[in-house]
Amino acid sequence: MPLSESQRNQIANYKIQIESVRKALNTIKENKKQKSEYYANAIKSSKDANYKRTLRQRKIYEMNGYVSQIESKKKDIERLKGYIQSIKR
Repeated sequence: MPLSESQRNQIANYKIQIESVRKALNTIKENKKQKSEYYANAIKSSKDANYKRTLRQRKIYEMNGYVSQIESKKKDIERLKGYIQSIKR
């Protein structure tokens, strides 16, 4: 059975949302990369062992935060794709 106009509009809206989430995902990945480079340089340039340890711990903490955000955005994309599939059925 062909899709109705309403269903086509819903699919188009979901595709727009997916594109928006993908852009947000790319921004998060870029921020993660920049922050990782920042911490790598800070760790290399530091002379104090305690400060290096603190920087490493902060880096791990922040990278885990970025990983959580990335996983959340990936789940959002899969959820939206599922909505599209359910409309097409």
